[in-house]
Amino acid sequence: MSEEENSSGVPSLGHGLEYDLWEGQFQFVGVDGQEGGDCNIIDVFPVVNDDDEGQDLFRDRNGNRPDKHPLNGVKNLKKKAWCADLNERVQVLQEQMSVLTDNQNHSDERYTRAKQENATLQARVLMLEEQLREVELRAQEKLQDEERRHRELVARVDRENNYK
Repeated sequence: MSEEENSSGVPSLGHGLEYDLWEGQFQFVGVDGQEGGDCNIIDVFPVVNDDDEGQDLFRDRNGNRPDKHPLNGVKNLKKKAWCADLNERVQVLQEQMSVLTDNQNHSDERYTRAKQENATLQARVLMLEEQLREVELRAQEKLQDEERRHRELVARVDRENNYK
């Protein structure tokens, strides 16, 4: 067992100060005093480097001690402004995404409508082409009938002229 643990295996902070961890024991208080907050956790807690020997473990990036900053230093106005700015940017981006989604939906609807109209027009073109072919065939048949009748009449007139 290490020096920092007592006989029950509970971590100790020395001088008889013992603590045990249970869920909900520690609560992070965010920017507006609300649980969780909107800031990056890296900005709130100090960064510990391997070259630190323990004397600066309780200082933040700016060299300030955390006891000089209420609420773990989160009350810093720059951080609050930064978080508020990020929140505004996120809101603007969400609104832009909403507009883009609406535009995409409208574009999809227009595309679908145009595609349906195109299919309808293509079907109509095919129908009209078929009707045109039928009309042309009937006209050719009529022309052939007229030519045949004309030849028969010419042959009949020639026969009548030959008999006289």
